Amino acid sequence: MTWHLHGTILTAQGTAGNNRGDNEGVKSTLQKIYRDGEPYTTVSSEAIRYALREYLQNHDDRDPNGERLSQLQVALERVQGELAEARSGSPNKNATKKTAQNKAAKKKKASNGEAEVDSKKVERLNREKEMLEAEIKKISEKVKNGAFRLNRWMPDHRSNEWHDDRFARWQDFLDDDVLGFMHATANRSHRGRLEITRAISTTPWRGEVVVNYATPNSNPGIGGTGPNPYAAEVHHTRYQYTFSMTPAHLAQDAYNRTKWILDGFLNIRRVGGNHAHFLFDFAPEAIVLRWTHDPAPRIVYCFEEDEYGALNLRKLKTRVEKGDISAMASVNGHSMPALWIGSVTELADCPKLENGCGPDTLGPAKAIEKVLKQIQTSLKL
Repeated sequence: MTWHLHGTILTAQGTAGNNRGDNEGVKSTLQKIYRDGEPYTTVSSEAIRYALREYLQNHDDRDPNGERLSQLQVALERVQGELAEARSGSPNKNATKKTAQNKAAKKKKASNGEAEVDSKKVERLNREKEMLEAEIKKISEKVKNGAFRLNRWMPDHRSNEWHDDRFARWQDFLDDDVLGFMHATANRSHRGRLEITRAISTTPWRGEVVVNYATPNSNPGIGGTGPNPYAAEVHHTRYQYTFSMTPAHLAQDAYNRTKWILDGFLNIRRVGGNHAHFLFDFAPEAIVLRWTHDPAPRIVYCFEEDEYGALNLRKLKTRVEKGDISAMASVNGHSMPALWIGSVTELADCPKLENGCGPDTLGPAKAIEKVLKQIQTSLKL
C-alpha cells in the first residue's frame, strides 16, 4: 500500500497586513473569504510555495554557502546605501584638516546649492561593491549547482534563470518534481507532488484599518507640499494551512526530497509580504502530521480558536475517537505511530497519543524529526 504524508500548520500570532500588492486607492487590502458567514483573511498557496522555493534556494543547511550568500547580500545592500549617500554629497565626517582653499571651495558649492562629494569614499565603496558582487556571483554558481538541483534560480526575485528551460530532464530537479511546472509552448507539464491549501485566519476579520501619513516629498513621484496619506487593512490573528504529498510518487530520492520540504515548512520565512514593514512569522507554532495509507488528509483546518484566544483540536479529537483517523498504523505486522502533534503553545481537547507523539513532549521541530524517522523506516520496508 502507498504511504501518504499530510500536515496542518498553525502559525504564531501576529499582525498581518498587505500580504499582496493590490490596493483600493491609498488603502492596501487583505484578501478575504467568507467562512461560516463571517469574513476571514487569507494568504494564497502560491505565496507559501514561493516562500518554500526561497528557502530551498538560500537556506540549505547542508551547504554553508547558502548562509554565506545571505550575509553577502545584506552587506551589498549596506554598501549600496552608503554609496548612494556618498554620491549625493553627504558630509565627510572623517576630515580633520581643512585648508583655506577647501573652505572657499565648499563655501562656493554651498552658495550654488551643490553638495560636497567625498571622491575617496565613493572610490572605496565602489571597490567594496565590486568585490561583494564578484563573491556573490561566485557563490551563487556554487549554490545553484548544489545538492538541491533546483531548475529555476531567482537571483534577485525579479528574474529567473534556468538549467533546463524545456523541462526535458525535470526528474533531476527537486522544484520541478515537487512543485510542478507547465511549459506554455512545448506541450509539457507535470503536476506538483506537493499540494497546499490557502492559509486562512483562525479568527474573523473585524474591519481593522490603520491610517498613516508620509512626510511631504518623501516620495518624489508624488507632488504636493502636504503629507501623503496611506492606509492598510490589518488583522491580528494566526493562520493555518494544510499540505499533502505522496513521497512514493516523487521521481527520485523520495526520502531526502520529502525531508527538504518539511525542513522548508519548519523554517519558512516571509510569505506574501509586499512591504518589509509588514512582517508576519509563518513558521509553525503548532503542527499536526499524519503518515498513513489513507489518501485523504482529514485534518484540513483542524485548529480552532475561540473569542478569548484559546486554541483547541476538538474536531481532530472527535475524528480520532470515532475511528475516522487512526493514531497507529500496521507495518509488516508491527504497530507504528501514524499521528503526531507538536506545539509550543497550549492546545485544548487534544487526542490522546502514546509513544511520545503528543504536544506534551513535542514541539513542531521534534514532531517533524519523529515523522521523518517513521518515513525513512517505512520507505525502507
